[in-house]
Amino acid sequence: MSPFNLVLAIVSDHFGVSREAILSKSRRAEFVLLRHVAMYLLRTRYGYSFPRIARYFGRDHTSVMYAVERVEDMVLAEPSDQEWLNEIRSAILKVRRNEAL
Repeated sequence: MSPFNLVLAIVSDHFGVSREAILSKSRRAEFVLLRHVAMYLLRTRYGYSFPRIARYFGRDHTSVMYAVERVEDMVLAEPSDQEWLNEIRSAILKVRRNEAL
């Protein structure tokens, strides 16, 4: 499974929202946050470039830059957000380890 699909699958599963909703053009706060989290993980966990992530989400690279900054700020402001972000990171690692077997 590609990192893009893996991150989307885990984020959507963790929050009970469809993959399509995260990828949609919707501006609903719930979907925007999850989209930002997925972008953040693709940037920080996999090191993908802003333009590459932007193409995948059908956005501009500056939108991805903003998303990464927003998630970083959110985690600094609210430590409880770090908990669920770590849960998602752990789920990604778990799937990656199982794929390697």
